[in-house]
Amino acid sequence: MKNDTLAGNLDGAQISEKKLLAEKYRKENNYDKYLELVKELAIHGDADCQFNLAVAYQKGEGVEHNIETALSFYLLSAKQGNLYACHNLGKLYMEGLEVKQDLDEALKWFAKPAEHNISESVYCAGIVYGQKGNYAKALEYYLKAANLGNAGADYSIGLMHVNGTGIEKNTDKALEYFFKAHKQGHEFAAYAIAATYKNINKLEKAKEWYIKAADEGDMLAQEALGNSYFYATFTEQNYEDSFFWHTKAASGGSAMSEFFLAIMYNEGKGTEVNKEEVPKRLQKSAEMGFPPAENALGYAYKEGILFERNPELALFWVKKSAEHGYRAGQANLGAMYYLGDCTAENFDEAFKWTLLAAEAGDPKAQYTVANMYKQGYGIEKNIPKVLYWYEESAKQGYAPAQSVLASILLGNMNGVQKDAKKAFAFAYAAAMQNDASAQYTLGLIYCNGDGVETNYEEGIKWLKSAADLGFVRAGMILPKMMVKAPLTNKK
Repeated sequence: MKNDTLAGNLDGAQISEKKLLAEKYRKENNYDKYLELVKELAIHGDADCQFNLAVAYQKGEGVEHNIETALSFYLLSAKQGNLYACHNLGKLYMEGLEVKQDLDEALKWFAKPAEHNISESVYCAGIVYGQKGNYAKALEYYLKAANLGNAGADYSIGLMHVNGTGIEKNTDKALEYFFKAHKQGHEFAAYAIAATYKNINKLEKAKEWYIKAADEGDMLAQEALGNSYFYATFTEQNYEDSFFWHTKAASGGSAMSEFFLAIMYNEGKGTEVNKEEVPKRLQKSAEMGFPPAENALGYAYKEGILFERNPELALFWVKKSAEHGYRAGQANLGAMYYLGDCTAENFDEAFKWTLLAAEAGDPKAQYTVANMYKQGYGIEKNIPKVLYWYEESAKQGYAPAQSVLASILLGNMNGVQKDAKKAFAFAYAAAMQNDASAQYTLGLIYCNGDGVETNYEEGIKWLKSAADLGFVRAGMILPKMMVKAPLTNKK
């Protein structure tokens, strides 16, 4: 399309000649000459060159990156009807990375190229509708884009079916669309197929497709295979194969796999022990931001393992892990503040971080939070909270919490109603895990007939076990119960 400025300066033949010459310079990687001509033609109003100049400013190719200048030339080009300029404007407003996200503005710019069946614009309009929560419209546009041969649209429809987003879950339909996307070369489709098979417990098919995805260079698939061969989830356990796939993934930039390689070099799993590789891999994984590695690196500095002890670095890395939401790191940081280990004692900080770990489901942290509510460390005493957090921890099978809770429920805490049956259940669960305190409590329950039928034989058995584990009070009360038992039996 011509405008007045263009018509008054250059004729069509001159424009075409300069555009051909510009393209020649571009192919020769002569960006100075290329951009000189593109700028001239863009300023004279050529929509194609305005688009090309916008792309150069957006990508910083031959010119300094400048999104404002890129945006202005995209607008000039788009207003003349350049569909690709419209599309790029839509993407800028959709992604909101360099301009403020505006989904309505994005839809406005995608509309024209979508009307002309540019599949990527149709697909992106579907993405925007999904972002807006209008899944019916999203599906409508995805289906249209898929019919135009857009692999991303097929993949997105598969995701909607597998997750039940706006439509009923249907794994068969999901696989159908993932297969279509894979056939068209979509980079994540093979992984999606593998994950879908894994979710429906077709583990041989899952393994087949994870390997296919991994061979295609999918780092997530390589990580998944490395983890599966390590833990025997959807494959057999094979440390050599685990090492192979984690090495592949690490070479592609996987922080997780760097961490696993540190473990494997340290323990000689799948490879020979290599103590030089362990700290290098661990440090690299932590520096890449993998929270378990950050936590492990902090612990190593705290204990002087692999590295010289360094309290400052220990606190730094454990705190990094905690700030990234890793519950073990939060629990460890809380413990460090609680004990004044590598930092000054600070019960407020201890409670804050331990509570975060407890809320994330860490049973040891839940136990510690209960103790802090019980003792009033970092927080006011609160008996209902004590019971709540002990029980949350106990329900996950944490023996110390089960043992303390059993004692409390036998009436050993003011303001707490006795519940002998629950006390027995928790004491028994912890005793079976060789918790000496719980075995002592269980022994007393049997001897006193608290919530169960009196059974001195069983009670003495548990008291002896607790005494053998070094629980002093069990050893002290045991003779009394052994004397009492036959007297009772005579009655």
